[in-house]
Amino acid sequence: MAAKSEVTSLSTKADKGPGKDTTDEKIAELSAKLKRLDEKFAVLRREVQDRLAAQPAAGNEERSEEAGLSDPRTDPRALAEAERQEEARVQRLENDFQNESIRHIEWSSQVSTALEQAFVSDRAANVQVNDLECRSRQCRVELTYQSNADMDSLMSWLPQQIGETLPSIAAHQVEQADGSTTMVLYLFGEGYEPPQNGS
Repeated sequence: MAAKSEVTSLSTKADKGPGKDTTDEKIAELSAKLKRLDEKFAVLRREVQDRLAAQPAAGNEERSEEAGLSDPRTDPRALAEAERQEEARVQRLENDFQNESIRHIEWSSQVSTALEQAFVSDRAANVQVNDLECRSRQCRVELTYQSNADMDSLMSWLPQQIGETLPSIAAHQVEQADGSTTMVLYLFGEGYEPPQNGS
């Protein structure tokens, strides 16, 4: 019985010997490899997500290039076309006004007086009226100003004063060499339709 007890004791020691240590080392090594793989997989996953996120934008750019589209705010051809259209619009407004005769003298006189009174208000103190003329259904006013704030203040107030008589306004402005700005207002009587693009 004593011998059997000793063998059992030796067997237990053998289980905890060098073989057990080797197994623990292998498990630790595998755990380290798995951790490194997890880290690599996380990096790859982030790269794939970044590439997928970038694809729609790149695709839009490619489609825009294929379609010949560009940003109209920076494309020289688009800017030149916008300038051409604006010049044509202003020319139509000017021609329409100059070609209109003064058939309704009473209306022309009354509206001219109303505009003159509006422009002597304190709200127009920093705006110079260079020319003011009314025809049968529309008026043309040429103004010069130094500050955009002055003009913004005037334009937010002026329609309240003349809106019933001249409900529609078109404008064109030109920057001058001295830093001032000249603005031409075309004001239209009720029921009058100003010329549209292409007309």
